[in-house]
Amino acid sequence: MSIPQVGSQHLERMERAALTAAQHMAHFFAEKRSIKHEYKHDESIVMNLDLQSQELILKELGQVLPIVAEENPDSHTLIDQVSEYFLVDPLDGTASAKRFQGIQGGQIGFGPLIGLVLGGRLAAAVFVSLPLNTIFTATSGGGTYRQVIDLRQKGSLKRVQDRELLTPRIPESLRECGVLFFPGAHGEVPLVAKLRTGNVVENMYRFGGFASDCARLAAGYEQIQIQFSVKAWDFSATLFAREVGLQILCDPLGKKIYFDDWKIALENPLISCPAGLFPGLLEAIS
Repeated sequence: MSIPQVGSQHLERMERAALTAAQHMAHFFAEKRSIKHEYKHDESIVMNLDLQSQELILKELGQVLPIVAEENPDSHTLIDQVSEYFLVDPLDGTASAKRFQGIQGGQIGFGPLIGLVLGGRLAAAVFVSLPLNTIFTATSGGGTYRQVIDLRQKGSLKRVQDRELLTPRIPESLRECGVLFFPGAHGEVPLVAKLRTGNVVENMYRFGGFASDCARLAAGYEQIQIQFSVKAWDFSATLFAREVGLQILCDPLGKKIYFDDWKIALENPLISCPAGLFPGLLEAIS
């Protein structure tokens, strides 16, 4: 199954870049190469693998559009200066990759994430989950797809399965929902505690990085996501959830701006939830 041709002039390039970086990571882990890491100014981890992945991605993307890349701070101001650009997170879920390197299958997810912004709005997103050997691709108005691949082989990648359009089942009540969250310092923890202690939802989880969580929402494993400090280079992953029918509310405790009207910022607060369940969720956390 092919994907719709939204931003088609760039989508093939994005997939190729993400898969090139993912394949490099797979071989890096398989060969048990040494991981080196340091802490950035915000205390987040950056590994030699992040930097290697970013270099590969930028080379594959070329110079057809400006690129906002996580590990290139000088590029971050482009978000407010241009309306068309690529967003690059060379390894979404770095801490998970460091801790669970080489894991196959399971629940933890991490890998390269690339977004495309056209006219100031997200047009496409690509994420490769290393543990799942799966590529997720979403286009605005075109749905979210996944495809199993073989990252372990050298040379050309083998696509193990046809693309699958994701159509998750939507629960009828909040009590049937699983919640994904990031325990940040922007008010998430009290809200999560209120949902848990009040038995508003079924359960709560945290798996890998933000893109992995969005891919899980798209697959229907969980239905709600709470994170109030999503970085710009991570934000493109919200397209995976939006394109399967979830509603994305940005600045949920403030101006309550919906996804289509939100201007990407360096920090993006959001809640994702099935549209019909949003009123009950907002009441529960108010």
